Amino acid sequence: MTDPPALDTTAVRLLDAAVPGVPDAGPHDPRLRLPVPHTLALLGHIGGPSAADALAVATRLSVALHRTGDYLSAWEAARNAADLAQRHLGADHRAVLAARSRAGRALFRLGRYAEAAVVPTAGPERPAGTVRESIWQEGDGSTDVGCCAQAVRVTFSTRGTKSADAAKPSDLNRPTP
Repeated sequence: MTDPPALDTTAVRLLDAAVPGVPDAGPHDPRLRLPVPHTLALLGHIGGPSAADALAVATRLSVALHRTGDYLSAWEAARNAADLAQRHLGADHRAVLAARSRAGRALFRLGRYAEAAVVPTAGPERPAGTVRESIWQEGDGSTDVGCCAQAVRVTFSTRGTKSADAAKPSDLNRPTP
């Protein structure tokens, strides 16, 4: 009889082979949706160290969907994958936070700015929907949904005011209180 962890590892490797290694921007490809239910089903029953690997594949699949313009599928895949993996890995695991960040980027592209601004994480010490300060990082904002959400917040809160012209680009890279 085969060992269940070995089956999990094999399943993750097979899904990994089905997902583009480096997702490129390109035309919409409906075939990218095909591995999504299999990836989510695997995350629903997998445990142990393979859960983080399976979540990394699911996040990469979400990136591929996002880069072809299928933002709704990217959001659903990343959100559901993070929810399923959180049971095994915890809300503060790096892979779970990366999947939630990817879901936030897809929400931003869908025009759901308020939802994208709050990266939902739940845990015993904080309620669901609070902003994780570790998500906000200094930098150019090109890889962080927090900076995108901050830019939206600054834009909408200052629209039509004199302070809108005084806003500095460095203001967009700081976490909000």
